[in-house]
Amino acid sequence: MTFTLDQDLVRYPLGLIHDHRPPEVPDLAVFAEKPIPAPPGAVALPDAKGGWPMALNDTYGDCTIAGALHVDQAGAIITGQEWTYCGDAEVKSTYFGLTGGQDTGLQLPTVLRPWHSPGIFGRGVVFENGGYTSLNVKNTTLVKQSIWIFGNAYIAVNLPMPAQQQFRSDGSGVWELTGTGADDDIEGGHCVSPVGYTAEGVLAITWGSWVLITWKWWLTYVVGAYAVVPPAFVERGGDARGFNLPAIDSFVQQLGPRPRPWWDLAA
Repeated sequence: MTFTLDQDLVRYPLGLIHDHRPPEVPDLAVFAEKPIPAPPGAVALPDAKGGWPMALNDTYGDCTIAGALHVDQAGAIITGQEWTYCGDAEVKSTYFGLTGGQDTGLQLPTVLRPWHSPGIFGRGVVFENGGYTSLNVKNTTLVKQSIWIFGNAYIAVNLPMPAQQQFRSDGSGVWELTGTGADDDIEGGHCVSPVGYTAEGVLAITWGSWVLITWKWWLTYVVGAYAVVPPAFVERGGDARGFNLPAIDSFVQQLGPRPRPWWDLAA
């Protein structure tokens, strides 16, 4: 197989800073009150009639913020609630509020903690998730269960150079291994939000559209993942089948305020 990088391709900004520490919350399976049912063979992509917002990820490295928005949007669609994009100004304010004013990107936990409490996207558009747990990225069955039960996974990837060229804004793109040396050339960290899956892989939202991530690609490049209880599930009294939502929420509350910015962490 041959693959030639398009050197003239206009590339989107990346902005995921990897957190090399162990996950601060237990695996999803810990909170199951009974054996988790086997997931169905496929979960369809939610029908976002107004599209999936870019959320400034064509200008800034705010993929972690865009990913949070897409998780929230998917949850609203699944539960039949109306969803309105909070707007670019809110996204920008939230992103730079968490980075300290610089376009540095963010770690997933730096977004997850304030997203859970007190909420992000302020001035009356506050989204609070109902808790979050980690996912073993090598356990693809658990990943499918997260997408089926909660409607999402919120993930960190090492993005190889071919990925942006493989992406298509019309949703026809596929992230798959090229079988060439380009697969080993990592461009940087990126956050996307899988909200569906097929036998071939997961359907993830990024850059205002979606991409099919093959399972081989997933197992090669996904380095962190969380299951997020969407705000819409909380508002509707929960839609999780057999999970102890209060326990998830209680554990996350014990973590305290959001972590210090990555540049302020002790070595």
